[in-house]
Amino acid sequence: MLLSKATVLTGDNNLNALPDLLYQSENNIILVEQDIDELLTKYFQDFTKWKDMELMALKWSYQHKDVTILIDKFGRKCFVLEKGNIVKHTRLRWAVTGSGIK
Repeated sequence: MLLSKATVLTGDNNLNALPDLLYQSENNIILVEQDIDELLTKYFQDFTKWKDMELMALKWSYQHKDVTILIDKFGRKCFVLEKGNIVKHTRLRWAVTGSGIK
């Protein structure tokens, strides 16, 4: 959106506003980079915990000869386990932030 605005301004020879648009763009990029860093840091902090939970679900399904549903929210995948085996899996679709009711 800022690029479109900059294109219009340069077409109108209104170059005085370009530094502000560049500054806004730079700030937006910095904020996105911080969000990505935070998301990846949290994911890898919880990765071992996730793998342990996955293993526990597989064992539980096997021991109880039962069906278990396992959802990987970050990977956006759903697994159906039956007697300790993955019998079905699918990709999930929801908001990028993963916030809200599922």
